[in-house]
Amino acid sequence: SGNASTYGGGIYGNNSDIIVSKCTFNSNFAKNTGGGIFSDHQCEISDCNFTENIAEISGGGIYNSSSHAVTSCNFINNYASKGGGIYNPASSTITNCTFRKNSAKDYGGGAFNTNGKPIFINCTFEKNTAENGGGMSNNSCTTMLTDCLFIENTSTNGGGMYNFTNGNP
Repeated sequence: SGNASTYGGGIYGNNSDIIVSKCTFNSNFAKNTGGGIFSDHQCEISDCNFTENIAEISGGGIYNSSSHAVTSCNFINNYASKGGGIYNPASSTITNCTFRKNSAKDYGGGAFNTNGKPIFINCTFEKNTAENGGGMSNNSCTTMLTDCLFIENTSTNGGGMYNFTNGNP
C-alpha cells in the first residue's frame, strides 16, 4: 500500500512469471505503467482487490504485456491514461471480476484491450469513465465477452464500449 515506482507500483515482474492470490493493492503509483502490478510475463491473479492505484500511462490496476488469467478480482477507483482498471496488450482471460468507478484520461475506464484476443467472462463494468469507452475500449483486437454487464459507464464516445482500428468484440 502506498508504494511508488516507474513500473509496477505494487509489484514489478520483469521477465518472470507471477502468481498472486488474496492480496490487496491500494494507493500504489507507477510513473509509467502498472499502478498495482506490472508484468511482462505470464501471470495468474486471483481473489485480489485493486483500489485507488494510479499509472500515469497505462494500467491503473494491472498492466501485463503477456497472457494472463485474472479471476475474482475487484478493480475500484483506479486511474490511468489508458486502462483505468486493466490494460491488456495480449490475450488474457478475465473471469468473475468487477470494474467499478475506474477512470482513464483517454481510453478504457474499466479496461483497455489491444493486439490480442482477450476474453471476459461474467464481469461487471459499472460507473467507469473515460474520454473513449467508459467501460471498455478495444483497439486492433478481437475481444470475447460472455455474460458481462455494463452499467452506468460514461464517455464522450461509447459509454459502455468504444471500438477502433479493427477492435472487434
